Amino acid sequence: QANNTTPVGGLFVACVDLYSRVAAGDLLGTVADLFGTILFECKAATAGVVICIRHHARVEPTDALATIAPDAGEPEV
Repeated sequence: QANNTTPVGGLFVACVDLYSRVAAGDLLGTVADLFGTILFECKAATAGVVICIRHHARVEPTDALATIAPDAGEPEV
């Protein structure tokens, strides 16, 4: 699992849904201040499936925003 955290506090808005497949570097969401200025763009640290996405908007530094289960790859036959 890879937790994607925020270095800043603010309001989190998710850009992906639960169980979405993402590639490394895909935008998961943004953290903005009360005026809408984007302070941080949360991008996927690894490829995989989003198994947890933050529901509450208010975040503090180091809060987890999303958890990604890495792709297991194709099963061997």
